[in-house]
Amino acid sequence: MGRKKTVSIELSTEEKKQDHLNRHHIDRSLFVVPYNDGEAVRVVQILRAAGAPYLHVSRQNWGATLDAEWERIDWTPVTQKQVDRVVVMEMPGRQLNSAGQIELEQRIEGMGVALKVIDHHHYAWVNRFHSKSSLEQLCADIGWRMSPMDLAIAINDRSYIAGLKSLGLGKEEIGQVRRFDLLCQGNSANYIDKQLKAARAALPTLEGKKRFGIWVIDEPTLKLPYIMQEIALSHPKGFVCAFEYKSHKIGFSGTPLVVSELLKRDFKHWEKEIGRLIQYAGGDESFSKYWGLKVEHSSQKIPRSMADETLEFIGEVLAARSLKPD
Repeated sequence: MGRKKTVSIELSTEEKKQDHLNRHHIDRSLFVVPYNDGEAVRVVQILRAAGAPYLHVSRQNWGATLDAEWERIDWTPVTQKQVDRVVVMEMPGRQLNSAGQIELEQRIEGMGVALKVIDHHHYAWVNRFHSKSSLEQLCADIGWRMSPMDLAIAINDRSYIAGLKSLGLGKEEIGQVRRFDLLCQGNSANYIDKQLKAARAALPTLEGKKRFGIWVIDEPTLKLPYIMQEIALSHPKGFVCAFEYKSHKIGFSGTPLVVSELLKRDFKHWEKEIGRLIQYAGGDESFSKYWGLKVEHSSQKIPRSMADETLEFIGEVLAARSLKPD
Protein backbone atom coordinates (compact mmCIF):
# COMPACT_ATOMS: atom_id res chain seq x y z
CA MET A 1 0.00 0.00 0.00
CA GLY A 2 2.67 2.48 -1.06
CA ARG A 3 1.96 6.15 -1.68
CA LYS A 4 1.48 7.07 -5.32
CA LYS A 5 3.52 9.98 -6.61
CA THR A 6 0.66 11.47 -8.62
CA VAL A 7 -3.07 10.93 -8.71
CA SER A 8 -5.45 12.54 -11.17
CA ILE A 9 -9.20 12.75 -11.68
CA GLU A 10 -11.37 13.91 -14.58
CA LEU A 11 -11.76 17.59 -13.75
CA SER A 12 -12.68 19.23 -17.08
CA THR A 13 -10.75 22.26 -18.35
CA GLU A 14 -11.54 24.69 -15.53
CA GLU A 15 -7.83 25.54 -15.25
CA LYS A 16 -8.09 27.39 -18.56
CA LYS A 17 -11.19 29.39 -17.63
CA GLN A 18 -9.99 31.28 -14.56
CA ASP A 19 -10.42 35.02 -15.04
CA HIS A 20 -10.72 36.23 -11.44
CA LEU A 21 -7.40 35.07 -10.04
CA ASN A 22 -5.79 37.23 -7.38
CA ARG A 23 -2.32 37.45 -8.89
CA HIS A 24 -0.90 39.33 -5.94
CA HIS A 25 -1.90 36.61 -3.49
CA ILE A 26 -0.65 33.90 -5.83
CA ASP A 27 2.63 35.53 -6.80
CA ARG A 28 3.53 37.00 -3.40
CA SER A 29 2.78 34.02 -1.18
CA LEU A 30 4.78 30.99 -0.07
CA PHE A 31 2.28 28.13 0.12
CA VAL A 32 3.11 25.25 2.50
CA VAL A 33 0.65 22.42 1.89
CA PRO A 34 0.37 18.64 2.40
CA TYR A 35 -0.32 16.02 -0.26
CA ASN A 36 -2.04 13.30 1.73
CA ASP A 37 -5.70 13.11 0.64
CA GLY A 38 -8.05 14.20 -2.14
CA GLU A 39 -8.51 17.72 -0.87
CA ALA A 40 -4.77 18.30 -0.43
CA VAL A 41 -3.92 16.86 -3.86
CA ARG A 42 -6.52 19.08 -5.53
CA VAL A 43 -5.10 22.14 -3.71
CA VAL A 44 -1.67 21.33 -5.13
CA GLN A 45 -3.14 20.82 -8.61
CA ILE A 46 -4.90 24.20 -8.43
CA LEU A 47 -1.86 26.09 -7.16
CA ARG A 48 0.29 24.60 -9.90
CA ALA A 49 -2.34 25.37 -12.55
CA ALA A 50 -2.57 28.94 -11.20
CA GLY A 51 1.20 29.32 -11.57
CA ALA A 52 2.04 29.83 -7.89
CA PRO A 53 5.82 30.45 -7.98
CA TYR A 54 6.50 29.57 -4.35
CA LEU A 55 4.94 26.23 -3.43
CA HIS A 56 6.27 23.78 -0.87
CA VAL A 57 4.54 20.38 -0.93
CA SER A 58 4.95 18.21 2.16
CA ARG A 59 4.98 14.42 1.85
CA GLN A 60 3.88 13.83 5.43
CA ASN A 61 0.88 11.58 5.96
CA TRP A 62 -2.20 12.55 7.97
CA GLY A 63 -1.23 14.37 11.13
CA ALA A 64 1.35 16.51 9.34
CA THR A 65 2.90 19.25 11.49
CA LEU A 66 4.93 22.35 10.81
CA ASP A 67 7.56 21.10 13.26
CA ALA A 68 8.30 18.03 11.15
CA GLU A 69 8.41 20.10 7.94
CA TRP A 70 10.29 23.21 9.04
CA GLU A 71 13.81 22.14 8.05
CA ARG A 72 12.63 20.96 4.61
CA ILE A 73 11.07 24.29 3.65
CA ASP A 74 13.10 26.71 1.53
CA TRP A 75 12.61 30.02 3.35
CA THR A 76 14.58 32.01 0.76
CA PRO A 77 11.47 33.74 -0.70
CA VAL A 78 10.75 35.05 2.81
CA THR A 79 14.27 36.14 3.72
CA GLN A 80 14.76 37.82 0.32
CA LYS A 81 11.39 39.63 0.57
CA GLN A 82 10.00 37.91 -2.53
CA VAL A 83 6.74 37.19 -0.69
CA ASP A 84 4.47 39.18 1.62
CA ARG A 85 2.93 36.24 3.41
CA VAL A 86 3.16 32.53 4.16
CA VAL A 87 0.06 30.35 3.73
CA VAL A 88 0.12 27.15 5.82
CA MET A 89 -2.59 24.58 5.19
CA GLU A 90 -3.50 21.87 7.72
CA MET A 91 -0.02 21.70 9.23
CA PRO A 92 -0.18 23.29 12.69
CA GLY A 93 2.93 23.62 14.81
CA ARG A 94 2.99 21.48 17.95
CA GLN A 95 4.85 23.61 20.49
CA LEU A 96 3.05 26.42 22.29
CA ASN A 97 4.71 29.41 23.93
CA SER A 98 3.80 30.79 27.37
CA ALA A 99 0.99 32.83 25.78
CA GLY A 100 -0.58 29.71 24.29
CA GLN A 101 0.50 30.64 20.75
CA ILE A 102 2.11 28.20 18.33
CA GLU A 103 5.84 28.96 18.42
CA LEU A 104 6.69 28.25 14.77
CA GLU A 105 3.76 30.31 13.52
CA GLN A 106 4.97 33.19 15.66
CA ARG A 107 8.44 32.70 14.18
CA ILE A 108 7.02 33.07 10.66
CA GLU A 109 5.38 36.36 11.57
CA GLY A 110 8.63 37.40 13.19
CA MET A 111 10.26 37.16 9.76
CA GLY A 112 8.28 40.23 8.71
CA VAL A 113 5.56 38.53 6.67
CA ALA A 114 1.89 37.87 7.27
CA LEU A 115 0.74 34.37 8.17
CA LYS A 116 -2.48 32.89 6.79
CA VAL A 117 -3.63 29.58 8.28
CA ILE A 118 -6.02 27.47 6.22
CA ASP A 119 -7.59 24.63 8.17
CA HIS A 120 -10.90 23.22 9.43
CA HIS A 121 -9.95 20.68 12.10
CA HIS A 122 -9.94 20.48 15.88
CA TYR A 123 -6.56 19.33 17.15
CA ALA A 124 -5.60 18.31 20.66
CA TRP A 125 -3.67 21.54 21.25
CA VAL A 126 -5.48 24.04 19.00
CA ASN A 127 -9.03 24.35 17.67
CA ARG A 128 -9.10 25.39 14.02
CA PHE A 129 -12.59 24.27 13.14
CA HIS A 130 -14.04 26.18 10.17
CA SER A 131 -17.38 25.80 8.40
CA LYS A 132 -15.61 25.68 5.03
CA SER A 133 -13.11 23.07 3.90
CA SER A 134 -9.49 24.01 3.28
CA LEU A 135 -10.02 23.68 -0.46
CA GLU A 136 -12.93 26.14 -0.38
CA GLN A 137 -10.90 28.58 1.71
CA LEU A 138 -7.91 28.35 -0.64
CA CYS A 139 -10.04 28.92 -3.73
CA ALA A 140 -11.68 31.98 -2.16
CA ASP A 141 -8.27 33.31 -1.18
CA ILE A 142 -6.74 33.13 -4.66
CA GLY A 143 -9.91 33.81 -6.66
CA TRP A 144 -10.17 30.33 -8.17
CA ARG A 145 -13.64 29.65 -9.54
CA MET A 146 -14.49 26.17 -8.31
CA SER A 147 -15.75 23.58 -10.78
CA PRO A 148 -18.47 21.09 -9.77
CA MET A 149 -15.76 18.51 -9.16
CA ASP A 150 -13.74 20.94 -7.04
CA LEU A 151 -16.82 21.50 -4.91
CA ALA A 152 -17.49 17.76 -4.64
CA ILE A 153 -13.93 17.11 -3.45
CA ALA A 154 -14.28 19.92 -0.89
CA ILE A 155 -17.68 18.75 0.35
CA ASN A 156 -16.42 15.17 0.66
CA ASP A 157 -13.61 16.36 2.93
CA ARG A 158 -15.79 18.38 5.31
CA SER A 159 -19.24 16.80 4.98
CA TYR A 160 -18.55 13.31 3.64
CA ILE A 161 -21.31 11.35 1.89
CA ALA A 162 -24.18 13.27 3.50
CA GLY A 163 -22.81 16.45 1.97
CA LEU A 164 -22.28 14.80 -1.41
CA LYS A 165 -25.87 13.57 -1.38
CA SER A 166 -27.04 17.09 -0.60
CA LEU A 167 -25.38 18.18 -3.85
CA GLY A 168 -27.66 15.79 -5.68
CA LEU A 169 -24.89 13.38 -6.64
CA GLY A 170 -25.80 9.78 -7.36
CA LYS A 171 -24.12 6.65 -6.03
CA GLU A 172 -21.75 6.32 -8.98
CA GLU A 173 -20.66 9.98 -8.81
CA ILE A 174 -20.12 9.76 -5.06
CA GLY A 175 -18.12 6.59 -5.59
CA GLN A 176 -15.85 8.43 -8.02
CA VAL A 177 -15.15 11.23 -5.54
CA ARG A 178 -14.56 8.78 -2.70
CA ARG A 179 -12.22 6.67 -4.81
CA PHE A 180 -10.16 9.74 -5.72
CA ASP A 181 -9.82 10.59 -2.04
CA LEU A 182 -8.79 7.06 -1.07
CA LEU A 183 -6.24 6.87 -3.89
CA CYS A 184 -4.76 10.20 -2.83
CA GLN A 185 -4.37 8.84 0.70
CA GLY A 186 -1.89 6.35 -0.75
CA ASN A 187 -4.13 3.31 -1.19
CA SER A 188 -3.85 1.17 -4.32
CA ALA A 189 -6.92 0.43 -6.44
CA ASN A 190 -6.67 -3.26 -5.53
CA TYR A 191 -6.53 -2.45 -1.82
CA ILE A 192 -9.58 -0.20 -2.08
CA ASP A 193 -11.59 -2.87 -3.91
CA LYS A 194 -10.55 -5.50 -1.37
CA GLN A 195 -11.58 -3.35 1.60
CA LEU A 196 -14.92 -2.39 0.08
CA LYS A 197 -15.69 -6.04 -0.58
CA ALA A 198 -14.79 -6.93 3.02
CA ALA A 199 -16.95 -4.06 4.28
CA ARG A 200 -20.01 -5.25 2.35
CA ALA A 201 -19.54 -8.79 3.64
CA ALA A 202 -19.25 -7.58 7.24
CA LEU A 203 -22.38 -5.42 7.33
CA PRO A 204 -24.85 -8.18 8.39
CA THR A 205 -22.61 -9.13 11.35
CA LEU A 206 -22.07 -5.50 12.35
CA GLU A 207 -25.82 -4.86 12.15
CA GLY A 208 -26.29 -7.40 14.94
CA LYS A 209 -23.61 -5.78 17.13
CA LYS A 210 -25.23 -2.36 17.39
CA ARG A 211 -25.48 -0.83 20.85
CA PHE A 212 -27.92 1.97 21.64
CA GLY A 213 -28.64 1.94 17.90
CA ILE A 214 -25.00 2.84 17.20
CA TRP A 215 -22.89 0.86 14.76
CA VAL A 216 -19.90 -0.62 16.60
CA ILE A 217 -16.82 -1.36 14.54
CA ASP A 218 -14.36 -3.31 16.68
CA GLU A 219 -13.01 -5.92 14.28
CA PRO A 220 -9.25 -5.28 13.97
CA THR A 221 -9.19 -6.26 10.28
CA LEU A 222 -12.02 -3.94 9.24
CA LYS A 223 -11.23 -0.39 8.16
CA LEU A 224 -13.67 2.30 9.31
CA PRO A 225 -13.56 4.46 6.13
CA TYR A 226 -14.79 1.57 3.99
CA ILE A 227 -17.41 0.40 6.48
CA MET A 228 -18.77 3.94 6.87
CA GLN A 229 -18.78 4.49 3.12
CA GLU A 230 -20.92 1.42 2.51
CA ILE A 231 -23.32 2.23 5.35
CA ALA A 232 -23.64 5.91 4.40
CA LEU A 233 -24.19 5.24 0.71
CA SER A 234 -27.25 3.12 1.48
CA HIS A 235 -28.67 5.45 4.15
CA PRO A 236 -31.17 8.17 3.06
CA LYS A 237 -29.43 10.87 5.12
CA GLY A 238 -25.96 9.73 4.13
CA PHE A 239 -24.71 9.31 7.70
CA VAL A 240 -25.29 7.23 10.83
CA CYS A 241 -23.79 7.13 14.29
CA ALA A 242 -20.82 4.79 14.51
CA PHE A 243 -18.25 3.98 17.18
CA GLU A 244 -14.82 2.54 16.42
CA TYR A 245 -12.59 0.67 18.84
CA LYS A 246 -9.04 -0.31 18.00
CA SER A 247 -6.24 -1.20 20.41
CA HIS A 248 -4.67 2.27 20.07
CA LYS A 249 -7.72 4.51 19.52
CA ILE A 250 -11.44 5.03 19.86
CA GLY A 251 -13.61 7.22 17.67
CA PHE A 252 -17.14 8.38 16.93
CA SER A 253 -18.79 9.78 13.83
CA GLY A 254 -22.34 11.02 13.50
CA THR A 255 -24.50 13.53 15.36
CA PRO A 256 -22.55 16.81 15.84
CA LEU A 257 -23.99 17.33 19.33
CA VAL A 258 -22.38 14.09 20.51
CA VAL A 259 -18.99 15.25 19.23
CA SER A 260 -19.40 18.52 21.13
CA GLU A 261 -20.07 16.58 24.33
CA LEU A 262 -17.13 14.23 23.75
CA LEU A 263 -14.80 17.21 23.31
CA LYS A 264 -15.90 18.49 26.71
CA ARG A 265 -15.53 15.13 28.46
CA ASP A 266 -12.57 14.64 30.79
CA PHE A 267 -10.49 11.53 30.05
CA LYS A 268 -7.63 12.38 32.42
CA HIS A 269 -8.46 9.55 34.81
CA TRP A 270 -7.60 7.13 32.03
CA GLU A 271 -4.27 8.84 31.37
CA LYS A 272 -3.07 7.70 34.79
CA GLU A 273 -3.35 4.15 33.45
CA ILE A 274 -2.32 4.42 29.78
CA GLY A 275 -0.44 7.70 29.42
CA ARG A 276 -1.22 10.86 27.46
CA LEU A 277 -4.18 10.75 25.08
CA ILE A 278 -4.45 12.82 21.91
CA GLN A 279 -7.87 14.14 20.91
CA TYR A 280 -8.98 15.38 17.48
CA ALA A 281 -12.22 16.21 15.66
CA GLY A 282 -13.71 17.67 12.49
CA GLY A 283 -16.66 17.48 10.13
CA ASP A 284 -19.71 19.57 9.39
CA GLU A 285 -22.24 20.95 11.89
CA SER A 286 -24.98 20.68 9.25
CA PHE A 287 -24.55 16.92 8.75
CA SER A 288 -22.17 14.88 10.85
CA LYS A 289 -18.89 15.31 12.69
CA TYR A 290 -16.18 12.95 13.85
CA TRP A 291 -14.13 12.68 17.03
CA GLY A 292 -11.19 10.53 17.97
CA LEU A 293 -8.93 9.77 20.90
CA LYS A 294 -5.64 7.89 20.51
CA VAL A 295 -2.69 6.96 22.68
CA GLU A 296 0.44 9.07 22.34
CA HIS A 297 2.80 6.10 22.54
CA SER A 298 2.28 2.99 20.43
CA SER A 299 3.36 0.80 23.34
CA GLN A 300 0.20 1.77 25.22
CA LYS A 301 -3.23 0.28 24.55
CA ILE A 302 -6.76 1.51 25.14
CA PRO A 303 -8.59 -0.95 27.42
CA ARG A 304 -11.95 -2.31 26.37
CA SER A 305 -13.46 -0.91 29.57
CA MET A 306 -12.56 2.61 28.44
CA ALA A 307 -14.20 2.01 25.06
CA ASP A 308 -17.33 0.63 26.74
CA GLU A 309 -17.51 3.58 29.13
CA THR A 310 -17.25 6.04 26.24
CA LEU A 311 -19.86 4.20 24.19
CA GLU A 312 -22.28 4.24 27.12
CA PHE A 313 -21.69 7.97 27.52
CA ILE A 314 -22.57 8.49 23.84
CA GLY A 315 -25.74 6.45 24.33
CA GLU A 316 -26.66 8.60 27.32
CA VAL A 317 -26.16 11.82 25.33
CA LEU A 318 -28.40 10.55 22.54
CA ALA A 319 -31.08 9.41 24.99
CA ALA A 320 -31.00 12.63 27.03
CA ARG A 321 -31.59 14.70 23.89
CA SER A 322 -34.07 12.19 22.39
CA LEU A 323 -31.81 11.88 19.36
CA LYS A 324 -31.96 8.91 17.01
CA PRO A 325 -28.61 7.39 16.02
CA ASP A 326 -29.76 6.89 12.41
